[in-house]
Amino acid sequence: MPERGFNTELWNDSFVRKLPKDAKLLFIYLWTNPHCNQAGLYEIDSETIAFDTKLTEADIPTLFELLEPKVKWYPEANLIWVKNFIKRQTKSPKFLIAAAKCLSFIHHNGAIQELIEYNYSIHSISIPYPYSSGSNSIPSSASASASADLLSSTNKDRRSGGKEDKNLAKMLQLYEQNISVAYPLIIDRLKDLLRTYPVKWFEEAVREAVKAEHRNLKYIEAILERWKAEGFKAPKASNRGGKKDDPDKYIKGKYGHLVHR
Repeated sequence: MPERGFNTELWNDSFVRKLPKDAKLLFIYLWTNPHCNQAGLYEIDSETIAFDTKLTEADIPTLFELLEPKVKWYPEANLIWVKNFIKRQTKSPKFLIAAAKCLSFIHHNGAIQELIEYNYSIHSISIPYPYSSGSNSIPSSASASASADLLSSTNKDRRSGGKEDKNLAKMLQLYEQNISVAYPLIIDRLKDLLRTYPVKWFEEAVREAVKAEHRNLKYIEAILERWKAEGFKAPKASNRGGKKDDPDKYIKGKYGHLVHR
């Protein structure tokens, strides 16, 4: 029997507290029913939901409206997306690969695209699914192993190219060794960073992110942006007026730099 992470503060959540009892039941059911997979995006019809929960099938569309934006329902495809499901799970590489594999069985390109981009932009979670934001379609039979094959071939091509390709290969290697699997959307982001920052900067930013225990690309980008504004590896706190500040007057800011209390 699969185990899942579930927020024990559910009943204190302001969103849940405002729901009527039937909507609360449906919300909990969507997290815990046996059809729910590691991605939190799965097929189930309203008849099955009504049978399991004893809710009236005619009321289910209205209840789904009450669960927005926490849950997205695709009635034409009998598809449910519990939007923060992956966030609540143990996000090990094996789990994320399993989530990507679940997506390979979903025949709804738009839903898959939304899930991948939502988890990356909102929760900084990279799902190793072979999808690129520049593509118009997503292969319905793709799997996590296909993603690994894609990245392997990309790495090989980069190493055999010019200086820019070799630099991208180095960034990709640094990312995969220290942060997470780099699916195609991440590779596109690394290309953008390479156009703006030296590889040495990226290497040092990765080192700082690992040290700060913030292993995600957003944090790395924030470090790079700060260095671009203040200088490479600039002191984290400026010493204004030529006086040495009392270190107890400072605390660590969001990105590891010191800010005044």
